[in-house]
This record gives sequence, structure tokens and C-alpha cells, in this order.
Amino acid sequence: MFARGFLVSLFAAFALMVPTAAASSAPHLSLPAGDSTDNGNVYLGDSSVITVTVNSDGSSPLDITSVSIYAFPGNSEYFSIEQDNCSGQSVESGDHCTFQVRFTASVVGHKFTSVRIDSNDVESGGMKFFGISGTGINPGIDADAASHNFGTVQVGEYGTDKTFTIENDGTSDLNATATITGTDAAEFFFSSQPNCASVTPDSTCQIIVNLRPLGSAGPRSANLVIANNTKNENPVTIPLTATASAPHFTSEPLGLGFGQFDLFDDPPATRPLTIKSDGTADLKINGMVIDPLNSNSNAFTLDQGECVDDLAIAPGDDCTLNITFKAGSFGEGSYNTSLLVFTNNGDQSVPVSAARTSGGMSTDSSADVGDVELGQTGSATLTLTSTGTAPLKMSPPVIDGPDAGMFSVDQPSDCNGLASGQSCEVTVHFTPTSLAGKQAGLTLSGNFGSTGVLLTGSGTQAFVNVPGDITFPTTIVGKQVTWDESLISNGSAPFSLGSLTIEGADASMFSVETTGSCASVAHGDECPYSITYKPTSTGSHEAQLKITGNLAGGSRTIPLSGTARNLTPAKVSLKLTGAKQVKPGKTVTLTARISKSGEEQTGDLTLKTVVPKKMAASVKPVRIPHLGAGNRTVTRKITIKVRRSAKSGQKLKVEATVSGGGLNKAGKAGKTVTIR
Repeated sequence: MFARGFLVSLFAAFALMVPTAAASSAPHLSLPAGDSTDNGNVYLGDSSVITVTVNSDGSSPLDITSVSIYAFPGNSEYFSIEQDNCSGQSVESGDHCTFQVRFTASVVGHKFTSVRIDSNDVESGGMKFFGISGTGINPGIDADAASHNFGTVQVGEYGTDKTFTIENDGTSDLNATATITGTDAAEFFFSSQPNCASVTPDSTCQIIVNLRPLGSAGPRSANLVIANNTKNENPVTIPLTATASAPHFTSEPLGLGFGQFDLFDDPPATRPLTIKSDGTADLKINGMVIDPLNSNSNAFTLDQGECVDDLAIAPGDDCTLNITFKAGSFGEGSYNTSLLVFTNNGDQSVPVSAARTSGGMSTDSSADVGDVELGQTGSATLTLTSTGTAPLKMSPPVIDGPDAGMFSVDQPSDCNGLASGQSCEVTVHFTPTSLAGKQAGLTLSGNFGSTGVLLTGSGTQAFVNVPGDITFPTTIVGKQVTWDESLISNGSAPFSLGSLTIEGADASMFSVETTGSCASVAHGDECPYSITYKPTSTGSHEAQLKITGNLAGGSRTIPLSGTARNLTPAKVSLKLTGAKQVKPGKTVTLTARISKSGEEQTGDLTLKTVVPKKMAASVKPVRIPHLGAGNRTVTRKITIKVRRSAKSGQKLKVEATVSGGGLNKAGKAGKTVTIR
């Protein structure tokens, strides 16, 4: 209250300096924070920074000369100005600037002063003040125990109160609040409501905690959490532990099951049962009996053995008794009852059960493996189903009959021990060594008696029809010709192609590929393929096509042959036609007819024309693009300019030739034109 009153008085004094009237167009300074601001509680040695915003909300710019801490003895030295973006600035109307005030807590206690802002704000008389304050704090906390173990406490009982003394070893008030958290927090509680809300320096407060375990025996844990206003010890956590104890009963096994006894077996009729004290207090046996209200109880007898009445079993110890199933006196069926044990942990019940059973099995009367290729193995599956009340027991299977050597059986071990309604699979294998149908008998035996199963299968073999020799027509070297053919499946088993390969002296000139599906080709269907003959030299060529697959003997071969030759060479002939006379100084036009024969094509050709220089001007050569294979004919015009000096009656002899790539011999022709 003193600080607040001082600041208000200080502001009032300065207010007297403000003129009673100011022009409406004057600059104006306002502070959104109001008349004062508080840096709050600051730990000793730390500091707190607040940002102050100065608004220019007059009608002209606000010129700020300086921002400074008002010198208030014993207070102002704890405050300082930082990040000053206002001093020496002209702030446009509607804009703002900022600076920061730092409070450094060097001593404990509340400190206050004011900030002075010098400006051209006429309304404030050129000086604006607002209060700043902060409080240095240095509380401390010291708990007299880092943890506490309440020891062993009986389930449902209360433990012993534990008092925790909390001391304020700091130099300012300690504010603390206690809560209990953790896994078993619900079983721990405050014996009296703790009050540590305000503990003066060197004073103490007390927190009293206890527990009451509920439920089962075992460890308990929680945390006493003391939230406080110290700098480095908030919160203080004190672990709380205890052990809840109680007697407890268990048996080994948890239920005494004699299992199922086949009527054909002599069952072991006596079983031991162990009673264990696995709690944290003595387990006392007050008595036991096989449930007299259960109609099956007369099938069992009880021998208490070590587990006599009034026996106290210490934690971790046990005793053993025996129960006998009178198997020889009872027929097929289930016998279920309970052993009742009366203890200081309550009445306990241990299930007791046994059964008398007999075996049974059902399966198909026959198993047909079907068609299997010679040398291969086919399989069929028999499903065996247990139909008795005893687990299925089987002897090794037996196969006999005329073709028994071609059949075998895999009986998995999981067929033995099958309960009623469960099934297993037996695999029958058939490996024929000859064609046609085969059969044998399979005998299955066990605790169900014996059952016969007829086994059948048929031996088959793949076969294909292949063409005879394949002869290719005469082929030009470098060209190719393709022969399409098929392998026809004609055996009792589907044909599956292994490979098609070319062998022999001229194998490199032949190639083969399949053109359709050649896997599992049924009887009468085809495996299409094509063979290509591409000779690289002239003459006769031979090779063989080798066929592999599931064929008797493993493979078949087909002879291949072909003949190759080169193309006939290209030849050209030349013929000139046109006017027979021409006047001096005139032009004569001739037609050159070029005829090509032969299978080879030519390269580019050149038509050259030669005339006497004294009688006519030179004639430029004519280029003719290459002529393709076979017979070709092209024509070109030859234009000759006769000189004026040529004499009437002279003979103009024209000679032409055609030459170029692909020709063994050039074509030649001539013509005479008379000058008149």
C-alpha cells in the first residue's frame, strides 16, 4: 500500500505541471499498460523483463526526448531501461515505439519506482510517469525424509502414521501444497489436512500420511508430491512404499484332470495334488472332502496325505494329497466333480475330472490317383476322421494286391491322438512302371479295428506325331524363309515340350521358335512352331531339329535341308533416238533409253555424252539414281547446242555411255546427226 500510495502521489504532483488547456492539434502520448506495471515475483539473482509500448495518438508527431528510471532511493537501482526504441525518436500520429524495463532481484522484498518519458506532449507537461515494481523472493524447502516404507501391513488394516516435517530454509515465505499420486495413491491418505500454504523463513509445517491396503497382497507404492514456489526444488517428491500381506491358496495343478482312458488300456488311476501357501501369511487347512453333492464323486477316493486337518502352511511351503479314479469300475463316459478345501483364506474348489473312452474312424472306401505318366508319381488324399470318444490310435498301414509295388502311403503322425470330430490326411502315392489300369488294397488298423480302402490308378505315356524331312526351297544368300509346322499330341498322357534345338553342320543357318502353347498338350491338340532358314553361303545345307519333353526315349529328331544361291548380276543397255538433221547454231534433242536387267540392283549411274568440240558445245553428264532389282527402264533427254561455224553437210557424231556402281560393264550407244 505504501508503494502504491507513493506512486499515486508522485503522479499527482506531476499532473499539476500540466497546462489547463492544450491545442487539439497537439501531439499526445498514451501508454496501453495504464499508470503502472509489475514485474511480479522474481527469484533472487534472476531478472524479469517487460516491454512497454508508447502510442502517438495526437494529431501531430510525438517527439520523445528520453526514457529514464526515476531516481527513488533504495528502489530505482534494481530497474534498468533496455531495447530503447523511443528516445530521440519522432513517432508519427497513429504509430508507436517500444522499450523494455528489466527488474533484477538482488535482494528479497518488494521494490518500486517510476519511468519518466520526456516528450513534446503538452498535455502531460512534457513529462509522462508510470509506476514499475517487482518483488525479489528466495523461499527454501527442506523435507526431513527422502522416502518412507510403511513396512508390512495386513490387507484391510491401517498402517502407522508417518509425519513429514517441512522447513522453510529460505529468506522469503514458502508456499507449498501436498498431494499423493502414483500407482496405489488411492490406498494412501492424509491423516490430517496439511497446511503449508504460507511458511515464514525458518518455520516448519507438518504433513501426516498413512495407508490402508485393500484387495490382494503385494507391494504398494505412491508418491507424496509437495508443489512449492522455490526456484530449484519444485516439486519435492517423496516415494512411499509398503507391502500388503494376506494368506493365499493355490494348487498344482489348478485342476486335477485324469484325462481320457481308452477302454482297451489300463489307466494309471492315482494322481497327486499339491496345495501351496503362496500368500504372505500362514494358510490353515480346516478340512477337505470330494464334493458329496456331485453324483460323480463316488468315482473318486481321497487320501489327504500330508494335508491333514488343522495344518498351518507357512508362506512358500506346501503339502501333497492323492486322489484315485476308480477306472475299472466305470464304463464309457465323463466323470466331473470337485475337491472342496476349507481354509482361513475361504472355501476353495479344485476341479477333478476323468473319462472312459473308445476309438472310432471313418474314411472313403476307395482312392483313385488317376492317370500318371510312366516314371512319374501321382498322389491322392484320404481324409480320416476320428469318430470315437477315445483319441485315435493307428498302426502302420499295409498295402497288398497285384500292383502293390506301385503304391505307397504317407501317414502323418498327427493322425494319432485325434479327438472325436477331428481329421487328418493320408497321402497315397502311385508310381506306374507299365501302361493301363492298376490296383491294390490299403488296410488301416488301430483302436477302431481295421478298414480296407481300394487303391487305383492308370499308367500313361506321352507321344507326338512329327513331320518327315523338312526341305526348304532354294533361297538367296542373306535372305530367309520360314516353315510353319506342328507337333501333334497322340499319346495317353498330355505332351509337354522340353526344348526345340537345332543341331548339325549347318545349324547356324537354321533357327526355331514355338508359336503357341506347348505345355500339357492334350491328345489330338498341337504344339505349333516355326523354323527359319537363312543361308550365309551358296550350296546345300543340312541340320537336325531335336525335340525333347516327356516322350518315350526322351527325344525325337527331324532332318532339315536347304539350298542357297546368289542373285544374278545387273546389266544395262543404252539406245539413242531423235532428229537426224539440225541447222548450224540450232539445238538438237536426243532421247537416251537405259534398260537394266538382272536380280541385283545398281548403284547410282552417270550418263555421259561426247560430241566433236568444233561442231557442238560440251554436254553436261546426267545423274541417274540406282535402279532396283529386276528389269527396269528409264529415259533421259540429251540437249546438244550446234555451233554456227558448223558446215552444211558435216556429220555430227554423238557417243553416249552409262556407267556406275553395281555394273560389270558400261552401256554404250551412238548416233549421227547431219548438219544442213
